[in-house]
Amino acid sequence: MLVAIFCVRPLLTRGDMVNFHGRAVSFAGRDFGLMVGAVALSGLTVGILFARHSKGIRGSSRSNQREPSDAAARAGWTVRWAAAGIAAYLGALLLAQGAQGVVNLVGGRSAQFDISLPELFSVLPLTGPIAAGMSIAVAPRERRIPTSLAIAAIVAVLACAATLSLVGTRRFMIPALLIPLICLVYSRSLRLRLWHWCVAIPLGVFMLLLPLTRSAGGRLPNENVIEATVRVFREQGASDTLLSFFTSYDTEMFDYIAYVGPHLGVTIPYGDGRGTFLEFITRPLPVSVSEGYSNQLLGSLFGGNGCGQSACPVASLPGVLLFDFGLLGVALGTILFGWLSASVGKALLSASPGNPRLVLPAVFTSYAIVLVRTNTILASWWLIYTIGITLAILHLGSSRHSTQNLRSGSQEPVR
Repeated sequence: MLVAIFCVRPLLTRGDMVNFHGRAVSFAGRDFGLMVGAVALSGLTVGILFARHSKGIRGSSRSNQREPSDAAARAGWTVRWAAAGIAAYLGALLLAQGAQGVVNLVGGRSAQFDISLPELFSVLPLTGPIAAGMSIAVAPRERRIPTSLAIAAIVAVLACAATLSLVGTRRFMIPALLIPLICLVYSRSLRLRLWHWCVAIPLGVFMLLLPLTRSAGGRLPNENVIEATVRVFREQGASDTLLSFFTSYDTEMFDYIAYVGPHLGVTIPYGDGRGTFLEFITRPLPVSVSEGYSNQLLGSLFGGNGCGQSACPVASLPGVLLFDFGLLGVALGTILFGWLSASVGKALLSASPGNPRLVLPAVFTSYAIVLVRTNTILASWWLIYTIGITLAILHLGSSRHSTQNLRSGSQEPVR
């Protein structure tokens, strides 16, 4: 993602006068943005290399979960968790927005109709993909995944993705797709087949076009998000769809950094920890109690009350670090993130076969793209909430009055 933001986008827009939400970005600012990208990519590489030569984080070596051992029972367990999470999410939406509000959201997000749920509720649809990942992780490695379990996992993921896409949000769709996929890849030897590509390519195109069709302004009257996405793809074609991703606000963090960076320490003061440590601590509090530094910065740049007004760009991981601590913060922060990401990857590799706790490092890995691309502090809390839900599912799974593990034939008692 950092390569797309700091390498591909500048190449595609080189020589153009960039208009960042009505403000011109100077060529000196673009050079500064390239320097920030170089520091961030170098720091990430150093962190990864350091993790490879350190002990890192070890995966759990034992499985102690009690669940039904047969595939049909695991499939039913997965579907029940998916249904429970989606029902709780839709119930919270109904309480917060009312029936008509939910109908309006399905028609496309707009300034008049937007989601105003506590972020803890927003991750509830991920219960299905999390349960699917656990069920896949504990399936016997030497055999193919049973058809009933495969169907249940696909249904859980698609139901979660459909629920999230209906209300026009994409932030949790990447984890929803990646959590079970990571568990599948790391729990068994996986060979890519033709049908894998037939599923992956349409999903990839949908994810690329969702920012263009999730709002009411991007759709025709009485058009849903699926119909709008198909229409836009037919109009743009494959090459323009890919180009639109690299030049859209999916990668506009480069322009944000290029615009703000040269003014830091001159007309725009550094955050000095307000955009990282303080915002992390105060993020769960109501907005009326504490407004985040990122919103304060947006308000000072574009007017209004920050995000949700005339513009709402996000800074990405390098931007968040830069605005608070300058280039030194970018270097140290990306080294730490690279080390942590690579260490979690080592934990995935060292986790024992048949261990449902494989889903924990899978959850972190699935959020890596989100953490790098968006406001990292906000995304950190989404990750924390998702890990909390994962731990709850693991705990409830271990507390069930069953005589067997999720692994077929395991008789090991709970410790």
